[in-house]
Amino acid sequence: MNDQEFYKSFAFHIFSFSGGHHRDNSAGVQYHYIGRMIKGRGLLVSEDKRLEVFEGEAFYIPNGCKYHSYWTGENGVSFYSLGFAYFPRSTQNSYQLQKLNFDEGSEVIFKKIADDCRVSLGNVGLLYSLLDNLEKSMSLDPIDRRSSMTERAIQYMYQNPLARMSEVAQACQMSESTLYSVFKKVLGKTPNEIHRKIQCEKAAELLKTTNLTIEEISRRLEFSSSSYFRKVLFSVYGKTPRQIRRESKLI
Repeated sequence: MNDQEFYKSFAFHIFSFSGGHHRDNSAGVQYHYIGRMIKGRGLLVSEDKRLEVFEGEAFYIPNGCKYHSYWTGENGVSFYSLGFAYFPRSTQNSYQLQKLNFDEGSEVIFKKIADDCRVSLGNVGLLYSLLDNLEKSMSLDPIDRRSSMTERAIQYMYQNPLARMSEVAQACQMSESTLYSVFKKVLGKTPNEIHRKIQCEKAAELLKTTNLTIEEISRRLEFSSSSYFRKVLFSVYGKTPRQIRRESKLI
């Protein structure tokens, strides 16, 4: 990236309108934005959210967000807008359109940027310090939040292959009904289906690395019977336990 491309990755402005103003961003915005109202009122309406912001309040708009904004104020409207193309998140998930909570540290950092609201190396550094402060309290996009919940549940299943679904739900701090709902929405499968696949992976590993009998592996993984174990294993791998064990010997 050259200097010109670097500076094009940021857009710092103070916007002012003397009366009511509407902006159509239904095509989606190219930057992430941190905004803060100086005076007036803003209403941001996306496909699934309405966000109203008032004087002194800060807000975040994610990259790609499709929305309309409406700005009104008896004495006009003005607000800071800090646009940036790259968000080095500590999580791979996305954040939703939302208000931001400025603590004392965030206030200090933002004031330094606001005193000279232009793209400079110093202000870019301050921006990312501000993001580091804010990210701890930012809300994930609902879809990504559900994805995060399923990832956490699946990880628990791998670590505890004998766990009941009630235990998985409790470990992930959700109800069992929520667990089923989230899995269905995100993966199109039930937690039981995923759990069964994980158990089969564990069974295949035992078949390949131990001399345990099929019946012993079936009991160890708490299948109701060895015949049911064979049936489930075949539905996942298209092979019998003996075929899986025999093929591992040929490698």
